Amino acid sequence: MTGTPNTTREAWLEAAAAKLAAFISDNTELTVPPVRISVGFPVGSRGGTKSTAIGSCHPGALAADGIAQLFISPALADSSRVMDVLLHELLHASLPTGTGHRAPFSRAAKACGLKAPFTATTATAELMEVLAAYIVELGDFPHAALSRGGTAKSKTYLLKASCESLGCPGFDDGGYVIRITRKWAAFGPTCALCGDTLYIEF
Repeated sequence: MTGTPNTTREAWLEAAAAKLAAFISDNTELTVPPVRISVGFPVGSRGGTKSTAIGSCHPGALAADGIAQLFISPALADSSRVMDVLLHELLHASLPTGTGHRAPFSRAAKACGLKAPFTATTATAELMEVLAAYIVELGDFPHAALSRGGTAKSKTYLLKASCESLGCPGFDDGGYVIRITRKWAAFGPTCALCGDTLYIEF
């Protein structure tokens, strides 16, 4: 059962963002600022195109109009998954530039029902119930999953872990990057320069 459908992806995302902004306000001390939301393959904070991120927030400080830009990957089509990723990115937009996934973000994410590691987006059962109720009102996300395509890469035992924090001392030098085994990646490695949780490319 779904509510009145939003006929475009952008209309659905804006309606979802309005509900999530109120949810964030009710559960944290944060206020979600004006944002622009689009569907598009997210790029890394340094403009790279190889990012496997499913969502990204580009702070208002980088935009000519001062409004944060959020992107949701077109690889996502499940309504609840899109909404929990949108929640994650709205939290980023609500915090100072350079916060990354450190304590201010992790505290707010936990209060809203997201689980660690906070570099990823995983909703608790309680949050999933809230999102399900929103989806009943909004209708399903009007989108079919899109793949990047291309040739599959050969597998490696080492994963790339990088710091995506704009406030990291190594940001201007290309960023802190290490290779790590899948076993240790599960423990949420942190940047040796700023202490932020590293982004893992699986």
